[in-house]
Amino acid sequence: MKSKISLALLMLACCWGVPAMADGSKLLRQCQEALTIFDGGTANNNTDAAMCLGTINGTVDGLDIAHMLYSQEAKKQLKRIICWPEGNVTKDQSLRIVVKYLKEHPESLHFGESTLITLALVSAFPCGTGK
Repeated sequence: MKSKISLALLMLACCWGVPAMADGSKLLRQCQEALTIFDGGTANNNTDAAMCLGTINGTVDGLDIAHMLYSQEAKKQLKRIICWPEGNVTKDQSLRIVVKYLKEHPESLHFGESTLITLALVSAFPCGTGK
């Protein structure tokens, strides 16, 4: 009986979470708000702008952490998927790269936000042979 209740609760949690799942359309809207601010304008929704920048930063940090932890655990260097240029990339640059990618790939807007951010940055800064 206990396992049936747990299963039912799990299924309900999954169903409730689906509509809240963020996608590329939402990310594009949020990032366009951030871009308005970077370009000196006034955003209609500062919260959306902050969500975009936080999602980009969180995705990049998550990729770096995953790379570091895997390399430590596996005792071997994992190939990088994003090869940042010398001198690093500004928040403004990352934002513009993500917005450009989302606009140029509307067929991908059903993917999750972090997936789209990763795809945008990989396409902008590919790693040839890897590091």
